[in-house]
Amino acid sequence: MPHVHHSNFRLRILKDIFQALVLPPALFYLCLTSLNLKLGWWSIAAYPLTIALAAFVRVQYSDLIQAREARQLGARQIPRVVGKWPGNIDVMLKLRKALASQYIYEPYLQLFEQYQCTTLNTRFLWVDNVGDVVWIASNCTM
Repeated sequence: MPHVHHSNFRLRILKDIFQALVLPPALFYLCLTSLNLKLGWWSIAAYPLTIALAAFVRVQYSDLIQAREARQLGARQIPRVVGKWPGNIDVMLKLRKALASQYIYEPYLQLFEQYQCTTLNTRFLWVDNVGDVVWIASNCTM
């Protein structure tokens, strides 16, 4: 595993923004110019669509790699929370609303009971966010 320098966070943020927002449209533009294609007015929708498509492909590729590694190790993947809205936004909003009236980790404990497990991946906005009951219990202050 390569050594990561965490001190230069500004450079890492710029790199992530470049990879997510600049690189897909730039590659699309290069493909269009190399094929000598003109999109005209369709380019207004096509360039932002490349950003969404690149994000979708990145998430699908990550899922494929994780599933393959789990199969190779004979392991099970951590159960994922399945929301009704894309990116589990509805679950995120439900947790936020519950935090206003309950103890801080009680909504998470309800999710653990609902999925009948001790480790859970909430996967908010398609990013893995793994928590377990031991971690929740150790961070609760009563």
